[in-house]
Amino acid sequence: MMLLAAVIPPPNLNIILPIMQRLDPLFLGFDFRGRDVFTSVENQRHLFWLNTGEVPETLEDIVFRLTPVLNRLNWRGGMRRRRRGEKLNNTNKVVLTFLWLRKYPCIDTLPLFFDVSRSTVSHIIHSVVPALWRFFSNEVTWPSIAEWNRMQGEWRFFPVVLGCINGTPHEI
Repeated sequence: MMLLAAVIPPPNLNIILPIMQRLDPLFLGFDFRGRDVFTSVENQRHLFWLNTGEVPETLEDIVFRLTPVLNRLNWRGGMRRRRRGEKLNNTNKVVLTFLWLRKYPCIDTLPLFFDVSRSTVSHIIHSVVPALWRFFSNEVTWPSIAEWNRMQGEWRFFPVVLGCINGTPHEI
């Protein structure tokens, strides 16, 4: 009940306040600074690997290979005209994207970890994922129709299954 009293303005007020000012009357606007998550967690190698699927060295190699593409694209995928002060460097953008791809946290959780706005997280994901696809698409190969048909019946308990995708960190 006290939460509702704090969120809902009294009926005698003629103005409607935004939710953040109702929760915190001293709120004047967001002050996101960005946080270097990579440096904070790179020494916890096992947890880093569980959450990103990479070790710090391989992630740094991916960032090195993607940096020319990431520096040229804006969040819509077009060529960047000007660079404003970005909150996160390319390494943390790739870490954020890998966390999202690997664990799929809510889009409101990542801003808490990286100290950026929700829209910044969305822009980063929408620019890094296509860059990853363009860069690594030649490493994904799909079987031909004949190879798909040959795979059918290889599993005794699943006679019509052609294959499966293992998305876990440990082989099943």
